[in-house]
Amino acid sequence: MTGSPAERVNRDEIVALASRLIATPSTSGEERVVMDDVVAWCAEQGISCEVVSLDPARPNVIVTLGDGDAGPTIVMNGHLDTVPVSDESSWQSPPFVPTLSADGSKLVGRGSSDMKSAVAVMLYVMQLLKATPLKGRVQVHVVSDEEVGGKFGTIFVLDEVAAGRLPRPDYCLIGEKSDLKVRNAERGLLAVRVTVHGRASHTAAARATGINAIMLASKAILALEKANFLLLDEPTASLDARNREVVIAMIAEKKADGVALLGIFHDADVREAVADRIIDVTNFAPEVLAA
Repeated sequence: MTGSPAERVNRDEIVALASRLIATPSTSGEERVVMDDVVAWCAEQGISCEVVSLDPARPNVIVTLGDGDAGPTIVMNGHLDTVPVSDESSWQSPPFVPTLSADGSKLVGRGSSDMKSAVAVMLYVMQLLKATPLKGRVQVHVVSDEEVGGKFGTIFVLDEVAAGRLPRPDYCLIGEKSDLKVRNAERGLLAVRVTVHGRASHTAAARATGINAIMLASKAILALEKANFLLLDEPTASLDARNREVVIAMIAEKKADGVALLGIFHDADVREAVADRIIDVTNFAPEVLAA
């Protein structure tokens, strides 16, 4: 084996590895088989890996090269669960038969973009680096359960890091689609369960004494579509001074633009600084929203 890792990059090998992952169905909740294949691939390559899981049916594979005592730990993180195939008949090629486009520029299949091809690149990087002396440690966290929340995937892995059972990364790269731009934030997720109450009535008097819950719900949905609000989740318990200033300035700018701001803050200084500009929902109870 000659040449630097960069000089040994082989596109066909990357496509083959991505195709191997795509060919294995792995809808969220059904990740075990594809994760077993990742473990098998690591064995084929002679690369160390460890399986960690909250639920054995939904494992995560931690692939490792190098020594954390010799330098920083760099982690690449990617998930192998996918959303379901809703209508297979609408596909031009079967979703679990990886297919290159006619011009060879695209690999088509369920999970090819989100995000089995990226995971394949991460694993391929490990293949290229396995014979290279490293001044530190490189890991790939191949995780389950990204599409529906992360409880069994990255969130569990982070809990293992916090408990000291996995090394704490110094740097982490997420391989989600970014149009080849550096993205250092995510849009986040807010899930709220809303109950709309109606009142039963005889058809003859429905408009006078009845309340149509479906109609009220439809109005609420349309109102949300028009709403101008932003949920801010500041997850860092110890922001440095510069980042505090950035967060506070951004909140002031959004407020000036007439955006309604909801905030979840773990940094007491930030919470205090923006108290007059934001609705703090850090510790809200469901009945508060209902009110």
